Amino acid sequence: MSYDSIELTDTSWMAVQESDLDFIIATLRLQPLKHCSYFDCEDTIRATGVANHRDWPNLDHVFVSIQLNGWRLLVGDYFGAAPDHKDPDDQRPSYKATVEYCKKLSRNKQVACAFTDQPCIDWYSWIRAENARIMRQVVYEDGIFVSQTGSPCKFEHKLIAEFALECPAEPWAPDVENVARIAKAWSFDPNRTIRRLRTGWLCSTQRSAIAT
Repeated sequence: MSYDSIELTDTSWMAVQESDLDFIIATLRLQPLKHCSYFDCEDTIRATGVANHRDWPNLDHVFVSIQLNGWRLLVGDYFGAAPDHKDPDDQRPSYKATVEYCKKLSRNKQVACAFTDQPCIDWYSWIRAENARIMRQVVYEDGIFVSQTGSPCKFEHKLIAEFALECPAEPWAPDVENVARIAKAWSFDPNRTIRRLRTGWLCSTQRSAIAT
């Protein structure tokens, strides 16, 4: 496999400043299934064409990385921050559930972030919690800011300024690469880190346990 063109996009992920794997597993109520590479389970944890499947199997599993420079990367559509008001067939977890994950995982003066970058359906979100408090929360979908909490960080101001120079007559809206750049500013560059995800754990989610 060539790692030169790999990007973490069209999915959701968390960056958790917590090295204790057992704490993360217990907090998110995950069940470790097996050691594996992210690249071996990518199709299992991402939509990749099954977004309209009535059973939404991509929400049943997530990948949890080994420790990477003091952080762990958790990847899967299960961490997507969807609006509360959505189509009845839309089984994505609400952004409020993702917010609670971030708050719980950031206890003890830690940081936990959650990101969604799905330009194919115009869906973006970034959430940051510190010491069990939400510092910033943004959910954007279909041309609307569904939720905004906290003040924009310095890097968001930079993105907004860049957009204003290119499109001075239009209100700012997130676009492809914006979420990855915010993730890099808050935690680490996911598209650089992803090449190192050759060891980790495929875990089943609470949703999977309920389904079975």
